[in-house]
Amino acid sequence: MKCHVIIKAHPNTIVDLDKKLPLKHNLKSDLKRQIKLESDNLRRSKEQNEKLESMDVLPEDIKKGIVDLNLKGIASLEKRVRNLDRRIKG
Repeated sequence: MKCHVIIKAHPNTIVDLDKKLPLKHNLKSDLKRQIKLESDNLRRSKEQNEKLESMDVLPEDIKKGIVDLNLKGIASLEKRVRNLDRRIKG
């Protein structure tokens, strides 16, 4: 049986010891990678929300509820990208 030990690397990341721990000089490139992934997710979420708004199959009240939930998710993704960007600059 393989035993996994989990340590806290920095405030928002848990790293498994089987994986390589990012060195300090790799932290910036790792943050840039995370920003790229979150930006792609953000773009896809916005596109999906636009498609949903243009659909006529769903009733308006259900569509409005789903769109509102998607907008909250988009806002949280935008906030995450801003925070990651601040960590790179800070």
